[in-house]
Amino acid sequence: MTDATLFCYPHEFISRATEQHIRSVIERTACTGLTVASAYHTARDLLPHNPAGRLEYLEGGVTYFRPEISRYPISLQPKASALCDETDPLGEIVDAATRADVAVTAWVVYLHNTRLGTVAPETTVTNVFGDRIVSTLCPANPQVEAYVEALTADIASRGVSAIAAESLHFHPLEHGYHHERYFIDLSKLARFLMAVCFCGHCRRSSEARGIDVGGAAAGVRRVLDLEFAEAGVGALGCDLATIEARCGTAAAAYVANRYAIVDALVAGAALVARDAGIDFEVIDPSGVLDDDIDVGFLHTASDPVRLDRHLTANAVLAYGSSAEGMLDHYVREVGADRLRAVLRPMYPDCLAGDDLVRRLRDARQLGINRFGFYHYDLMRLNALDWIRSALESDESRTSN
Repeated sequence: MTDATLFCYPHEFISRATEQHIRSVIERTACTGLTVASAYHTARDLLPHNPAGRLEYLEGGVTYFRPEISRYPISLQPKASALCDETDPLGEIVDAATRADVAVTAWVVYLHNTRLGTVAPETTVTNVFGDRIVSTLCPANPQVEAYVEALTADIASRGVSAIAAESLHFHPLEHGYHHERYFIDLSKLARFLMAVCFCGHCRRSSEARGIDVGGAAAGVRRVLDLEFAEAGVGALGCDLATIEARCGTAAAAYVANRYAIVDALVAGAALVARDAGIDFEVIDPSGVLDDDIDVGFLHTASDPVRLDRHLTANAVLAYGSSAEGMLDHYVREVGADRLRAVLRPMYPDCLAGDDLVRRLRDARQLGINRFGFYHYDLMRLNALDWIRSALESDESRTSN
C-alpha cells in the first residue's frame, strides 16, 4: 500500500467529532495518515470549508500542545496556542487517530519563528550589515540548537509516529516577514547575500575551519554596496562560482561552510527523534525557492546527500513547473526509496483531478512510493476526491 499522508491544521479536527471526522477524511482520500501542524508560524489563510470562518489568522510561533517548559533554554521558550486554553489539540488528534488506526506525523516549523526572534534577537540570523532578521533563528546558535532538540523531544513524547521537520535550515531573504518591500532591482546574488548570517556563532564556525571571515565579510559587503549604489548589475547569477568570482575565495568558503552548520543541527534533532523511537523526515523547500535547483540548495544550505544519513525520508515539495526536475535530482542523489513527494492537489498546480493523477504518476515512474498532500484546510473538499482517484488510479496501474 502506498504511504500517503494529508497535511492539515488541528483547528477543524478539534472543532468536530474528532475520531469520526478523521475516519471520514481518511476514507475519502485513501490516505494512510495525517501530518498535523504541531508548531507553526504566523499566517493568514483562506480556508474554503472551515466551519468557524473563511479567513484564519494563525498565531505566530506557537505550539498546538502545552510545552514542557523545563525542557527549553530560558531565552527560547515556546508558547502554546490559544487553542490550548481549552483543549490539547495535538493530544486529542493523536488519541482519536490511534483509535481510528491512523498514523499521525507532527509537522514542526523550527527556525522560522518571528515571536521567538523578537523576544530573543541575539539568537537570530544577522547579516553582514549587522541587521537582525528576526523571522529566522540562526542554525549555528547553541541556544537555537538546544531549543530544536528540546522541541523535538517534547513532541516525540506526545505519541506521534514521526516528525516532519520544516525550517531546519537557513532561509532566503524573502518570505520571512509580513508586508516585505523591495523597490530596487536586486540581483539573485544580492538577495542571497543579504540573508547570509555573520553572527558570532557563524563566524566562529568558519574561523574554526581556517576561513578568513573578515575577508569574506568584506567581499560580501563590497558586492552589496555596489548594488545599493548603482543600477544595471541585476543580471548576476547565484552559485558558489559566482560568489567566488565576485566576492572572493573567502566568501565562497564561508557560504559553503553553512552546509556543515545545517548538517550538525539536523543530525542532533534526528538523533533525539531516533532515541525516542520515532521517524524523522525533513521537508526541503529548495526546489520552490528558485528556478535553479542548485541555487535553492544554496539558499537553505541543505545538502540532500549529506542530510540523508540522518533521516527516515526526505520530504520534497514537488510544486509547480520545477517538480519533475526536483524529484529527478533527489532520486539521482539519494534514491527514490528515500523520498516523500509532497503534492498540491489545488491551484496553481492542479486545476482538475487529472492534473493530480499525472503528477502522482510522474513521481511513481521515478520509483517514489511515499506521498504527502498539502494541505487539507487550504483545498476545496472536492480535492479530497482527487487524491483518492489519483492514488487508486496509480495503484491499479502499478498492480496490472
